[in-house]
Amino acid sequence: MDASKDSPDPGTAAPSVLLEGQAAVEAALLEQLLQACRDGAPQICCFDADFQHWPLSNPQLLEALRQWVGPRRRLRLLARDYQAMARRHPRFVQWRQIYGHVVEARQLSDEGPVDHRRPVALLLGQVPQMWRLIDARQGRAVLESDASAHGAALEWFDAVSQRSEESFAASTLGL
Repeated sequence: MDASKDSPDPGTAAPSVLLEGQAAVEAALLEQLLQACRDGAPQICCFDADFQHWPLSNPQLLEALRQWVGPRRRLRLLARDYQAMARRHPRFVQWRQIYGHVVEARQLSDEGPVDHRRPVALLLGQVPQMWRLIDARQGRAVLESDASAHGAALEWFDAVSQRSEESFAASTLGL
């Protein structure tokens, strides 16, 4: 893992860690998800085009999520499409069926102007922790511990969520 730290000047934002390489990016994502659960984050916000490269079927993560579930807890998912996720992460789909009451899954519409603030992928856990994918092809992400950056990312996430539709139902009812 090639991680470099930017050292801040006194009075500036907290340091960020640049992660390079797919293995480092995925390991950090899993660790941040686990940490959000351990911290008892009231909400965990996750954004990706389809979540297929996230470690959602990892048994350790599913157990951490099971223990994290509680009153006033929300796992907020925002994606363009959930089909690849459903195929790649059957264990998570099964977990979602049991704990659907804490999951809010929304789907982005293709309508509207291009949002240049949109990250490639994003995980917001307990303030100020944030994981942000910069480049999926090159395997580059940033871990940030900056409350103002977390707040801005959460504001973006909330705004986009309001313009999205409910999706990825916990169960499908057939006739």
